[in-house]
Amino acid sequence: KLGLKPYEFSKLIKQVNSFSQKTLNEVLEDILETDKNMKTRSCDQKLEMELLLVKLADKKVV
Repeated sequence: KLGLKPYEFSKLIKQVNSFSQKTLNEVLEDILETDKNMKTRSCDQKLEMELLLVKLADKKVV
């Protein structure tokens, strides 16, 4: 259960439906890669998040 109000859920569904399955899979892979990097590397976590946002912006997701 997402805990969203019906209006919020319908907005979310519209957004999700505007992307192809391929794009959604790529976005999920990018997020998982960033999460893994932040947990297993000694890296700048802020920089990792910024890089993720750049990747997502390039895909026109954000």
